[in-house]
Amino acid sequence: MLITSITITKIKNPKNKMLGLAKIVLDDMLCINSIKVISSDNGMFLAMPSRMTKSGDFKDVAHPVNKDVRAVFENLIFSAYNEADKKDCTQLRCVIKERPNGLLEQKIEDFEILDVLTDEISEN
Repeated sequence: MLITSITITKIKNPKNKMLGLAKIVLDDMLCINSIKVISSDNGMFLAMPSRMTKSGDFKDVAHPVNKDVRAVFENLIFSAYNEADKKDCTQLRCVIKERPNGLLEQKIEDFEILDVLTDEISEN
């Protein structure tokens, strides 16, 4: 399985620690939306898509099953976010161009930038 597409949407809201949203596509067949890129005192981290339970807790809808897969998700999504930041755009979409043998071998250099949107998107 490979990540075949990454879309980053940056959110500009000084009151919020959410920097943006990521969407990834796996093997051109399965999409995971609403991966949050969050700012913290220790840098950026990912919050996987979740839903609120009846007790008010949040439960992940989808998430990496081990630390190696999480590290690949973080590396690729943070790299794409930093690329969007460098290009000063609000949305950036990357698509795989080089296909490594597996997910754990993927690097941002395996992707090419297809779309860049520079309109400002803000969260209310």
